[in-house]
Amino acid sequence: MKMPLMRATLRSRMESLIQIGIPTNRLGVMLTFSSTPKAGGREGLQPLARWLDVVKWEALAAKQVSSELQLASIWTWGWAAFNPAGNDPDKPIAACTWLWVRDHSLCDAPAIAGSQLDQSLDVGAVLPSNTVCLLGKTKLLAADVAALARLTGDRELALSAELQHAVLVEARPIAASEVAQAERDVIADRFRGSRPAYLAALSAAHVSPSLARRILADELRRLVVEAGLRVPAPTAAESRAWFDTYGATSARAVRVDRPVDWLGNARSGIALSQDAPGRIFTLAPGKSATIRGARVTALGEAAPLGAFPYAQAERSVRRALLAQVRHVVFATWARRRQNQSLARLTCQHDQAPQPATVDLTAYAPFLAL
Repeated sequence: MKMPLMRATLRSRMESLIQIGIPTNRLGVMLTFSSTPKAGGREGLQPLARWLDVVKWEALAAKQVSSELQLASIWTWGWAAFNPAGNDPDKPIAACTWLWVRDHSLCDAPAIAGSQLDQSLDVGAVLPSNTVCLLGKTKLLAADVAALARLTGDRELALSAELQHAVLVEARPIAASEVAQAERDVIADRFRGSRPAYLAALSAAHVSPSLARRILADELRRLVVEAGLRVPAPTAAESRAWFDTYGATSARAVRVDRPVDWLGNARSGIALSQDAPGRIFTLAPGKSATIRGARVTALGEAAPLGAFPYAQAERSVRRALLAQVRHVVFATWARRRQNQSLARLTCQHDQAPQPATVDLTAYAPFLAL
């Protein structure tokens, strides 16, 4: 984290001057490499390798910030011995390292410093083109952040959502075929199979088809993560309270030819609109259809959950309540993973996203799984 701190310090020193209107091409920075105690610079760093690391970091930080702000100059001082306390036989090696980092042709630091010099210049490296942040090998792309900002109306929130996406990508792989199936299910369940209607809804929500597939992929990843989270089973009293609270939820009695998760792994019961495939609620009473690989028969009309006996709905209610609890625990999991990722995150101008749980389906509810 030393490089981000150095770059942030250099930028902050410029900020007050830039704010009063001084052009950056009239500004410069001065860095000290003194060896006199309490004068800034080496400050007793031992062994030499540690001092050369600091010299390298300062050179890299100065190069990057100078390039960003188009500064006029970078000055250094402290190479001379102004008093006995400043005598340092390592100064020529440190000076050569400074020059070598700036331009390898200026001095052969590896030859002079030998094994004391870590020759890696990856720390503080410039990010790839169109990349806002880099998490390991996962790029947080400027184009993706811009697309999310059009959806959320807030760039900072969009950046947080992109970090959440990167963390989920690292946590769980999702096949393209799974995303394609999720898209087909959304179109069938919520748009009566009409892709044009689906595309029109995406356009109205400022969501491109590619962004919609990313959201669906993250919804699938979320469901996999949530399924693995350990949460206490709901009590009978909690399930009954949920049934009473959500009594207005649309529900329907159904029979299925095999156990399905949205019925609490049963073959008959009450399908809830928030969990069961939407196609169930378009079936005529007594009619059957194959939905997501199961043959479903509608037993009567759809009605509010409260109109059905609790005993008949209990399995579905317990599943819905458990899913809510897992969703709350997932929010904690996501923030914790994002916070843990910050140590591996490199961002433009060292402006890291704020870890947050961002539910993008709040802006496009029809993409919720």
